[in-house]
Parts: sequence; structure tokens; C-alpha cells
Amino acid sequence: MMFTDLAGSTAMRARLGEEAADRLRDVHDALLTDAITAHGGRVVKQLGDGLMAAFPSAAGAVSAAVALQQEIDRSNRRGTTEAMRVRVGISTGDVTFEGGDCFGLPVVEAQRLEASAEPGTIRCAEMVRLLARGRGGHEFVSLGELSLKGLAESLLACEVRWTPLAIEVPANVELGLPPVFAHAGGLPFSGRADVFDQLVDAWKRSTAGGFETVLLAGEPGVGKTRLAQELASRVHGGGGLVLAGRCDEDVTVPFQAFGAALDWQLKQTAVDARLAALGDHAGDLVRLVPDLPNRVVELPPALKDDADTERYRLFQAVASWLSIGGVDRARLLVIDDLHWADNQPCYSFVTSSPTPSPG
Repeated sequence: MMFTDLAGSTAMRARLGEEAADRLRDVHDALLTDAITAHGGRVVKQLGDGLMAAFPSAAGAVSAAVALQQEIDRSNRRGTTEAMRVRVGISTGDVTFEGGDCFGLPVVEAQRLEASAEPGTIRCAEMVRLLARGRGGHEFVSLGELSLKGLAESLLACEVRWTPLAIEVPANVELGLPPVFAHAGGLPFSGRADVFDQLVDAWKRSTAGGFETVLLAGEPGVGKTRLAQELASRVHGGGGLVLAGRCDEDVTVPFQAFGAALDWQLKQTAVDARLAALGDHAGDLVRLVPDLPNRVVELPPALKDDADTERYRLFQAVASWLSIGGVDRARLLVIDDLHWADNQPCYSFVTSSPTPSPG
């Protein structure tokens, strides 16, 4: 369990005013939610000036805590918002989930550890360190036994040290290629030069102001994903944005591949630039990524109408999102295992939506 708190939030709200404070809170919530979900956690509830989150592993919770402190620090150094400092507390053990909330001694311990921490620091129970077993390579400094408010016994605790990230490294370079390609490149790429040259030519045409669609077909195991990965690596190395998703045989989440592609783009885009990167009708993209309101500041609401109208509006939103960024940075979208899209009939919009603009 993790608790976070934005230090000095009340004084900050009094100084900034309600509207500016709400915008800052949106940035804060988006940064923290991204770090939490990227490491396998989920936000249980928002606490006004902080979050309560649950994780399936101690190592994931520690990694998320370090990541969120690094992102808050990097946001502060960019100077685009009021500087923020966050306290974090982590504990572990059996808990009970009920009615959108969570109960148990580890919840209390995590909250008390957070309250005892200095702004910009992370405190965790000693048991968290033991369960993490060195995964993530994090540095723990023993704090000994702490007497925390409301706890009958003192708690062995540690501080987790973290190091600021370099601010100039582009996010897409940090993240590399999308997860679709995680296991596609075990062997050196060889052969199929003629097909690869056709892919490169199509990419060159698109970067010159065109719009290209290529279908890679073949029997299972012939290397379609590996071929797409090779093109993606070239695009990525040349400064292009690579987005990707996969259709799964047994998973029938609507628009699954497009949701994965959008999620990957959000992780590579600064919080204060996300809304502009989503195009027209950005709020309707919540149907691809349900936690979008927590990650995009001032996201407009999705259209609420009959099912056909909402679906058509989503088609328009997807077409706008895929095309709007290509003017400044060429994009490659890869949908792997497209043959399983028959399990998700809503993918029919690929042929009926408006054609994206050049780029």
C-alpha cells in the first residue's frame, strides 16, 4: 500500500487561488497516476492533496515511488508549474477492499509513514525492503524503529533514496519501442531485404507529406512482427514516434490495440502537452483509455448520446488523434495480429473513419 501527500497544499491553494490550484492538482495527479500504473499499481482513491494506491508487489511499489518523485522533480525543473514536493509512505500486508476503499493495518502504517516523511522523500516499512529483495536496484537507508501516531508498537522503517533524472533526455528515447516488440528481436535481422525496402520506401513517402497503409501478411512464424520491429527501430532512431498495439485471440476489449497505442503515447508526452496532442474530441478517447481523465489536464467530457453517435464520434476522435501530431513528428502505428480483430467487431472503423491528414 502507498500513500502520497502534496506538501504545503493548503498554503499553496491560498496563494495561487482555486482555479490555478486545481490545475496544479491535475498535473500532480496525472504525474503520480502514470508512475503508479506504469509499475503495476492502481489508484484506490484520490485524497485531495494525495493518492492512495495498491500494488501486487513490494518492488513495484518502491519503483513507482522513485519514479513519481523523479517525475515531480523533473516537472519542477522545467518550471512550467508551481514547484511541488511530495511525501510517500509504503507498507505491506493483508488488507480488505470494500466499496472503493481499502482497510487494514498496512493502510494505517503507509499513511503514518507518509505523514512522518520529509517533503520529497520516501519512507517504507522494513518488510517492504525485505520483500523487494534487491529488485530494482534501489538504495534503502535504515531509520530504525519509528513510533508512529495511532500504532501500538514501533515500526522498523527505511528511507528509499532516489536520484533526479536528466531533464533533456526525450521521453521516447527513455522508453524505447512499445511493448508489442518486447520479445520480437531475439535474433539479428537478416533476409527479406526486398520487403523491408518497400516498408522503408512507404515510410519515406509518409514523411514527405503522404499517408501510407501497409499490410504484412503471411503464415504464423514467418517473421511479420520482427519485420515490423526492424522498421520501428529505424523510425525510432530517426526521431519518429512509434505507436503500437496488439489484437489478442482471447481478449475482446473494444479497440484494444488503439488503447495500447494511446497509452504508450501518453507515457512519452509531458503532462502539460497531452491535451494538445490528442486532437479534436479528446474527451471521447476515454473509451480507449478509461483512466484518461486522471492523466490529461482539463480533458473535456466525452459525448453522451445514443450508441451509434458515440461510436462515430470516437471514430472522428481517433482519426484526429492519429493525424494531429504527424505535422511536427512523423508517426508509425503498428497493429500486430490484426487477424484477431474479428473477435472485436468494433474495429470496423478502420475502413469507415475519415482519412487522417498528411503526416
